[in-house]
Amino acid sequence: KIPEATPDEVKNVSVNWRRFIGGLPSFYKSAAEMIRKVTVAENGKLLLLFDEAGIIGYDILTAEHAKTELEERLAKFAGKKVEFEIRIEDGPLDKKYQDPIAVFGDSIGIDIVTED
Repeated sequence: KIPEATPDEVKNVSVNWRRFIGGLPSFYKSAAEMIRKVTVAENGKLLLLFDEAGIIGYDILTAEHAKTELEERLAKFAGKKVEFEIRIEDGPLDKKYQDPIAVFGDSIGIDIVTED
């Protein structure tokens, strides 16, 4: 049995997420690219957050065969067992992912329309 990753090791996986998904088969890679935010949960697990726009990726990666594949590949990548959770969140996860002009407009109560 391989040892479990420490929270710092899990954080290292989250920081290197792009490198990790680069090694996935294309089907899983496409789904993983829909993940909106990768972080470490309070319980020390790798937290993979989707929003509503990524529902297809969420459905793919929460299938049992996909979770097994991710588990095995994460262990190989980290050299230790990496526990993870996959969740879907309602609405925006972080304002940095939104259009800054729209965020500003919302904050002052007006709709701002941009033209090219």
